[in-house]
Amino acid sequence: MATAGLGAPVVASSRASTSAPNAHGSGAVDGATAAWLAAIPCALVTALAVLLVGPALKGVLLPTPHLTLLPGDTQRLTPEPLEDTRYMIALVGPLLLAGAAILVSRAGLVLRPRWAAAGVAVTQALIVAFALVCVLAQHQARWAEIIYFGWVTLAVAVPLAAALVLAPRLGRVRAVAARVLRDTLRWRFALLALAAVLTAIWLLPAINTETSIEWAFLSHDTQFHLDETFAVLNGLTPLVNFNAQYASLFPYLIAIVMRAFEPTLLVFTITLCTLSLVVLLSIYGVLRRAAGSAAAGFALFVPFMATSLFNTAGIQLIRFTPGVYFPMFPLRYGGAYLLAWLVARQLGRPRTRAWPLFVAAGFALLNNFEFGVAALGATAGALLVTAEPLSARRVLRLAGAAAAGVGAAIALYAVVTLVRAGSLPHPWRLVQFARLYGAAGYSVAPLPGVVGLPLAIYVTHVAAIATATVRARRGARNRVLTGMLMWAGLFGLSCGTYYVARSSAGLLPMMFSAWAFALCLLAIVVMRQIAAAPSRIPGLGAVAVLFGIGLLACSVAQVPVPWQQIQRVQQQPANLELPPEPWTPTSQNPRVRFFISSIADGPGRFVVKHGAPVAIFTTLGHRIADAYGIVNVLPYTGPESIHTPEQLTDTLDALRSAGGNTAIVPFEHLAQLSKALLRRGFRVVTRTGLGTPTGATLPPRTIVLEDLTKWVDTRRLRAPALG
Repeated sequence: MATAGLGAPVVASSRASTSAPNAHGSGAVDGATAAWLAAIPCALVTALAVLLVGPALKGVLLPTPHLTLLPGDTQRLTPEPLEDTRYMIALVGPLLLAGAAILVSRAGLVLRPRWAAAGVAVTQALIVAFALVCVLAQHQARWAEIIYFGWVTLAVAVPLAAALVLAPRLGRVRAVAARVLRDTLRWRFALLALAAVLTAIWLLPAINTETSIEWAFLSHDTQFHLDETFAVLNGLTPLVNFNAQYASLFPYLIAIVMRAFEPTLLVFTITLCTLSLVVLLSIYGVLRRAAGSAAAGFALFVPFMATSLFNTAGIQLIRFTPGVYFPMFPLRYGGAYLLAWLVARQLGRPRTRAWPLFVAAGFALLNNFEFGVAALGATAGALLVTAEPLSARRVLRLAGAAAAGVGAAIALYAVVTLVRAGSLPHPWRLVQFARLYGAAGYSVAPLPGVVGLPLAIYVTHVAAIATATVRARRGARNRVLTGMLMWAGLFGLSCGTYYVARSSAGLLPMMFSAWAFALCLLAIVVMRQIAAAPSRIPGLGAVAVLFGIGLLACSVAQVPVPWQQIQRVQQQPANLELPPEPWTPTSQNPRVRFFISSIADGPGRFVVKHGAPVAIFTTLGHRIADAYGIVNVLPYTGPESIHTPEQLTDTLDALRSAGGNTAIVPFEHLAQLSKALLRRGFRVVTRTGLGTPTGATLPPRTIVLEDLTKWVDTRRLRAPALG
């Protein structure tokens, strides 16, 4: 939101903190004061670099891959090399500020306390005013597709921040707080259970059955991550013969649960909500350790959780939140937040080895490349900032531990892939979708503007990094708080590339969780400093942080009503804003089953064989194959994940390698796939044999069953898979 306090004396008051004055009334500037004084110059240097250096490095830091799309694809390749390059340059800003604070404090710059205090006060005023402008900019026309924090919310956040500032001044409040914040094992377990119950209530809108999914907000999107799990159930192995669009490792865990119970949508959504519950509670564990109190951690966790599951659109019953959109919770954030919990545990036990953390970081990387890389870098930064003392030898040891840990994770997964698929994982499959949707610019959207809420979020992460640096320089005792401030800042900036690539209004709240995490950690710093000196007037930086906490607290008003959510699953609501979208379950019609599962054994004979390979070009093709006892060899979740000729070639090569010769293609995707199929020798099945389409026109008497057509490879009319 706005920059936080960078040291106890500076945050608690706008007066600068310096060492003892000399005979001339001057003193050496400490790290906190140095950070505040360096903030504006570093911001100006970063802004100039973004504006002037960005065009020169366009396409150099992140080369744009040259890809072509399949005919009939509804999207376009619109790469944004300049925007991507400028964001990468902006990521240097917090490192520049941290380095400047360290250099200035080490240099022993001497200033009069009055001048230092004035400089800090001016800096705080400028930064807070700028952050406030960014927050208010969401009401401008270019940002106002969705107003996340309306005028009422902004107004309510002000008294909430004032209450947090004034409460420590009251003796009775301090006495009550001392009793409540005292940790006991029973109190800790009670608050953990309460946090779990509240989180479960917030996750209820994400639970659906095969019926209720038809009126869910994301019924179409749910097919993609559901089919990723069914690909594993169907025998495919992510990173070997399957490219997961969202998560490569979590589908194994989900598949175990679905196989143990029942492979239905209800079991799937409950399993993912349970994983989201565990992931969010891991941040409660981090906040509890950072605050040193279960009650304080719980008080911060509730607004964090509510903001992480922020309702962007839809009605009260049917919502669009990062918890309903499973690719965010738990598939992307899951590995990162579980790793954050492990890092916090390790920082509380400084003598433990670092390499096991990097094993977990390696698994997070394998699960989802974009957020996994961010979590890996954040973990390294947290361990570096808390290293005592930081030396070249420690850096080399940490680099060795990181290489060993990530290498061990890859080796362990390689054992799994060798057992399941007889092959090692292919690294290019890990980055294929990041390359397509990010660097190549498939379905991207430019940032609506520079000054807006995303820039306020950026400033918050910069503040977390700077605060962690100053605390480390000062040797603050709470290593967990210092390390997690660095972790949250680095992670938030790194995963922000997700929104930079696809800057639509509905996707900005996907970044709210990382933002709320950083704000909560900054609030711990601020509240401790206010409690330590309640008579001092807090600086503007501290007030801005508490105003941010007030905004997060307003999200608690979005709490779902449990009994209404239960009724939503059982019965279609009467006030739907969107018409129900049909959800097609696996057909039990024998004709459809034979049409899909039979493969060619000659020019006019089709045979059904258990485990036979078929290329089913539908989004839920792996689910269909699992139900029919065949194997869908598609390395993707249907044609809507296949955008380039290279992906289609990969698919047809997989069918040939598996010994198959038959493909099922929906009528609506013929324009996208038919030309490539014809070039590979495929022909469509008609009632009189195999026919050749003319352009987009199918031959007479083509068999179309439930909008599906059947294609056979004429170069291999007898499938080797039939023996």
